[in-house]
Amino acid sequence: MTAEEFREKTDGIRADLLGRLLLCSRPTINKYRGGYTIPAKIERRVEELAKLLEQFQKTNF
Repeated sequence: MTAEEFREKTDGIRADLLGRLLLCSRPTINKYRGGYTIPAKIERRVEELAKLLEQFQKTNF
């Protein structure tokens, strides 16, 4: 996953809240958004979160 994909999938979620959801710190989220290499476990969590958000939007909006 590239930093651009990460930013796209997590757009609109505050870094501190996203850090709690992905089980990492806010500064780490900012590093990932800035271009640092994203580990596989964080990639999986982002993909899962994106799926959940998509389902939520379909059912609640």
